[in-house]
Order: sequence, then structure tokens, then C-alpha cells
Amino acid sequence: MWREVGRADVVVANGARHVLPNVAAFAARLRGRKVIFVLHGSGSPFTTSSFLYHRVLGSAFEWLFARAALRVSLPISLSRAGVAGARRRYGIRAAHVPYPLRELPPATPRTLEPEEPIRIVWAGRLYREKNPLHAVEVVERVRRRRDATLEVYGGGVLENKLEQLTRDRPWLVLRGRQSWSELQEAQDAGHVCLSTSLRDATQIAILEPLARGIPAVSTRVGDAPAHYVRRSLRSFCVDPADADAAAAAILALASSYRCYREEFAANAAHLRTRHACGPERLSALLEIAAFGEPGE
Repeated sequence: MWREVGRADVVVANGARHVLPNVAAFAARLRGRKVIFVLHGSGSPFTTSSFLYHRVLGSAFEWLFARAALRVSLPISLSRAGVAGARRRYGIRAAHVPYPLRELPPATPRTLEPEEPIRIVWAGRLYREKNPLHAVEVVERVRRRRDATLEVYGGGVLENKLEQLTRDRPWLVLRGRQSWSELQEAQDAGHVCLSTSLRDATQIAILEPLARGIPAVSTRVGDAPAHYVRRSLRSFCVDPADADAAAAAILALASSYRCYREEFAANAAHLRTRHACGPERLSALLEIAAFGEPGE
């Protein structure tokens, strides 16, 4: 660590709750190197996580080490929610870098006939903070009014519980872990993407499909509300605890699918413009960290 930090022009640390990034920040400080510290998450409490690991030991680690490491670094966040969270959680100011989107494939034009089942796609880690079990509840409520299927992509500790639910729900299918390109194809093949996160920052699981013009219904956490730029789409961002609101949003989308699909396509153009400056902004911060402001 000491040798590699000494060879670097600038050190990029990633993850404030891990030992190695914090050690790297302190080593860089001692060797006279600048550090860019990438913050994860929105800074919201770990209400769905282990009490001992996340809420006791994790908080103690933040107070003893992470705060000090961040104060000798240039903290950045890829979400606006993370900027606000850094202020609340660590008492620091973090620079915002719009999430640098990959080059996304164009969405396939798609229709939804009145008698056609709604194909709903959920993607993410199968953990409590992502709340995939809530997605099953939402789709069950949708199905009271209209036929619908739910495909779940991802892996994690809730996989066994979801597998149990598939036994008497033939409309629920677990697809497991997939590559990024396979996931893009799956989201494109669906009528709507669903996010049920309780705790999130960028909400990348809906940002990418939204940036392609694929309709999405999401919980109102992290940066999700800002992803629905057009006022006509803001009802598709709902309270995390309200399964009825999420189901109603999906049904409303299905009832006027062609019109809303056009609105989501227009919304996508705003998102692509907003996030196009992410790589340039990140490169500028790296140059400043390595060589200082112009004229210095």
C-alpha cells in the first residue's frame, strides 16, 4: 500500500465503511498525494440491516476512521442524495458527479394490447434494503385487476424466500444473476421496470432503463424523484411502503401505454443530457487532484 500510493499521482478510494480505502487515504496524506474518495449510498440510516454489524460497529467505525479519512480527501458522490447524506452523516461537503452512464442500447418500440399480460421486470440485489418481496406484493395487487408477470433478476440472501413464493405463483420467475448486456435485453423486453428499494442513492436499476425510454415505477428514495423529469411522469415515483400506489401506477401506465411510452422517451432525452457530463466532471476532478487548479 505504502509503495503503490507513493507511485500514484492521485489515489481514488471507494467505500467509507471498509478498512482498505480509509488506510489508503491516510497513507496518501502522509505521502503528500491527493485522494478522491467516492462515497456510496444516500447516507440514510441502516434500518433494514444488522443491528450489531451496521448500526453499532459500522457507526463506530465511521466516527473513529471514516470521518477523519474523508477530511483529508476530496469526497465525491455519484448521487445528489449522497451529497446531502454526506453532510448529515459525516459533516462534510461532497462534490456531485452525475452518474456516468454507459453507452446504452436503444429501446425497442413496444406496445401493450388491452388483453396482453403486463411484463414487469425487477432487477437488483436480493437483500432487504432492495425489498424484492414487496415487488411480489405489488404485482399481486396488479393481478387483481389485470394479468401480469414478474421477472426478478439478481442474487442474494432473499433468494430462498423468493423461490418459495414461486411454488404457488406461476407468474413469478427468478432469472438469477445476469450480465449487464443480458439485463439490458431483459428490461427492453418488458413493459415496465419496477424498483421497490427502501434505501438507495442513484437508483441505477431504474436510471438505465429510464435513460433508454423504458417505463419504470419506483419508490421515492435516493435520486429516483429527480429521474422523472417530466411532470406527467412523477406519479410513477411512489412511497416505499405503499404497495397500492405502485400497483395503481403500473395499471395507469398500462391503460395508456402508447402515450406514456412517448412521455418516457422524451424524459430519456433529459436524463441522457444530464448524465453525459459525468465522465468529463470526474476527469476534471482527477486532474485537479493530481496537478492542482490551473495556474497553481
